[in-house]
Amino acid sequence: MIKHPIIPVLLLFLAPVFLSAQEMSLHNALDIMQQNSNVMKQAGKTIEIAKAEKQKLNSAWYPFVTATGTYLHFSNDIQAKESMQELLKPFEESVPELAAIAEKLIPILEQYLPGMDIAGMISRFNGTAFSFPLLDQNVSTIDAAITWPVFTGGKRIYANRIGKSMISSAELLRQIAGDNQTVLLIERYYSVKLLQEIVRVQEQNLSTLEQLYNNALKLMQTGMINKAEMLVAKVAAQQAVRELESARQNDTVAQIALFNILNMDQADTTAPIVCTSPFFMYRNLPGKAYFKSLLNGINPQLKLIEQQQEITLNQKKIAASAYLPDIAVFGKQTIYSYRIPGNLSPRTVIGAGFVWNLFDGLNREKSIKIANKEYENLELGKAQALNDLNLLIDKLYSQITDAVNNLATINTSIELAKELVKIREKSFSEGMATSWDVVNAQTTLAKVNIAAIMVYFQYDTALAGLLAVCGNSNLFTGYMQDPQNTIVYNN
Repeated sequence: MIKHPIIPVLLLFLAPVFLSAQEMSLHNALDIMQQNSNVMKQAGKTIEIAKAEKQKLNSAWYPFVTATGTYLHFSNDIQAKESMQELLKPFEESVPELAAIAEKLIPILEQYLPGMDIAGMISRFNGTAFSFPLLDQNVSTIDAAITWPVFTGGKRIYANRIGKSMISSAELLRQIAGDNQTVLLIERYYSVKLLQEIVRVQEQNLSTLEQLYNNALKLMQTGMINKAEMLVAKVAAQQAVRELESARQNDTVAQIALFNILNMDQADTTAPIVCTSPFFMYRNLPGKAYFKSLLNGINPQLKLIEQQQEITLNQKKIAASAYLPDIAVFGKQTIYSYRIPGNLSPRTVIGAGFVWNLFDGLNREKSIKIANKEYENLELGKAQALNDLNLLIDKLYSQITDAVNNLATINTSIELAKELVKIREKSFSEGMATSWDVVNAQTTLAKVNIAAIMVYFQYDTALAGLLAVCGNSNLFTGYMQDPQNTIVYNN
């Protein structure tokens, strides 16, 4: 083989291939993504928040225990004042003869006690006012109280249902996030796989064109072809180097995107990933109608809307429960009091009470109306989402069908292109074909090989999206690992 400047450049460019690389299957990549993905961690935190919210709503079932302390300073002491006449009035009313007896006794007393005004003394006594202290000017107290709602019109029951719906909604959001991340990972994983296969094809193409160039150089030196034929082969080899370099650069970008979704440490990115899971097609894939039939029962987006509708219905019931009274039992125990007599303020109090809002400015009616409108809005959103999902299934299934239909044609084209390359190379060595004929044949073979890879890439990414729409993204690896029903890409 005759040496030329292209070979050292090629060897320098291919040097990164010999660096250490880490093999990774799609199953391993999915496990790493589930563990490292910040999106999945956020979805997990959302579930924890929803559970905490449910526990917060359930707190209404328990009694409320409070401790209060009060200090009061009055402008003056609190006391009771009453005249003697008012105090004696009950006795006069209960004993009507008391007044007549007193009138008879007064003259007798004045006879035995001359000089004393007995009637005047009694009159002044009746006008005397007495004062009784009740509370000091400064008082304080510390109390413990307990209140236990026993009937709230069903608010607590409906709030508990809302809490359960919130947890279900958070779990559905995590499933949606997991499906989206799974589809994105599969796309990035197979993007790396696609570019690695394209690099392999370009390497084979470059090797063939290098051999063509060397042969053309020999034939030119022996006078069998002119310089122009040799230059055609040289230009084709140089073009193959540039195409290989472009493919490797694209592979580097795809590697970065894959590392990003895996959320791997920067130290792990020094060794490129070699994707070991193959491209495949599944022979017994169900029909489009089957996937559409799964939407109402499995699709997490529709189920999420249903959970939101359930929350709205319970919010409506809570608003309607405001028409009923709230009933609670309560108790209070005075722990400490300062200058508050026990006969005025008992130390222990128990009782029951209710609050019944008879008119609230039509707030309840408006709340019920808002809940009805929100439910209707969610129903419209569900119908639109179902239409969009059906359209998406049509699109993805069409891509899968196109890929399957194109595969047979492309496989035939590959066999014809390989045969054409052999014929042109043999004819060129015998001087019956030009180097341009060989270049065209080899370029055609490289293109159809890349087209075959693209068909598998189109099929696998569309299949991942289709399964995710139906909430079955975990079936992808199961399809891939079913050897009896898969057609694996053979390079």
